[in-house]
Amino acid sequence: MLIPAEIADLLDFVLRSTYFQYNGSIYEQQEGAAMRSLVSAVIANLYTEAFEEQAIESAPYKPKIWKRYIDDTFTILDRGNVDSFLHHVNSQKPTIRFTMETTKESKIAFLDTSVSREPDGRLTTRVYRKPTHTD
Repeated sequence: MLIPAEIADLLDFVLRSTYFQYNGSIYEQQEGAAMRSLVSAVIANLYTEAFEEQAIESAPYKPKIWKRYIDDTFTILDRGNVDSFLHHVNSQKPTIRFTMETTKESKIAFLDTSVSREPDGRLTTRVYRKPTHTD
């Protein structure tokens, strides 16, 4: 059975083993956790959660809604604060860049869902059905 210090050492080794091969050449990844490591997804999620909490807490304008799935976020902000909020989160760490899409005709796609703002302000959703081989 491993003791916590040994687990920490193994985790450190896995996260720093950032060499990979592509087209016959060997490269060293400079930023982030090791690609294709199963533990990297967990660590990336924990890091992203801490990053977004700090970015939102320090923002001059807080989003009304902030939902994230892996690296996609769904955010609702006052329209006048969108650009300054994007600039703020992108100024937190140079290697993390957010991009944005805005609603068109009160609709926006998020993952496999269409989110619509109704005239009364409610949000409604419609899940896109993926075609099957019988369609």
